[in-house]
Amino acid sequence: MKNKFLLHYFSVFLALFLISCGGDGSDNAPMQPEDNFDRTAMLSNIYDNMIIPSFDDFDSKLIVLESDLENFTSDPNSQELLNALRSSWEEAYISWQSIEVFSHFGLGEESLYAFKMNTFPTDVVRATNILNGIASFNPIFDDNQGFPAFDYMLFGVGGNDNEIIAVLNNPVALSFLNNIFLEMKNNTLEIKSFWEDQQNSFPNDNGNTATSNTNLITNDFIYYYEKGLRTNKFGIPCGHFSPGTTYPEKVEA
Repeated sequence: MKNKFLLHYFSVFLALFLISCGGDGSDNAPMQPEDNFDRTAMLSNIYDNMIIPSFDDFDSKLIVLESDLENFTSDPNSQELLNALRSSWEEAYISWQSIEVFSHFGLGEESLYAFKMNTFPTDVVRATNILNGIASFNPIFDDNQGFPAFDYMLFGVGGNDNEIIAVLNNPVALSFLNNIFLEMKNNTLEIKSFWEDQQNSFPNDNGNTATSNTNLITNDFIYYYEKGLRTNKFGIPCGHFSPGTTYPEKVEA
């Protein structure tokens, strides 16, 4: 299903890219046809049927994650509650994949939203220092928060579930885990509110300039596809850029 969504996004933004390309700029370039393309309708479709539903779905997954985190915090010895928390983390992380492509637009770019939510791999050394009381959680460090840091806390702080529960059954660890989630929640609330306020302005910015929404969101998609998806999620871990050497520790999750 996610592959279908990605293919859908790619098809739409490939079309946007082709539309935004002009001639070669020379005096001998052929006359360009009159531009009658309805960018308002296209941007409205992207907004109404892709962006807002994706953020709504992600927000609903964070609500479940928050509830499961509260339950586990109240009883950190429970294997059942840990499993529930892991499941809701996974569901939220899958939902995140559908909004990450829009996370570098507008306020998301200014606030580094995507980097705060999904810089991987997480900084295990700093996380260990926090758990040992040597350092404190600080949201200034992108590689020590978001889904990857949550991932490490739920799956990586011990060699098996008994060891993981033993580590998490500690006020410092639970505080760290809750601080990670609180940053995710607050950052998402800010970006979701930003997008909700764009209901009229986003589709009505229908020009074909370098700073118009059509070109900005097309460039954002190309950046995400080339860097965030192709390079970070696949190219680096599988060794595409370092022939003969793979980096399994740099897989997203």
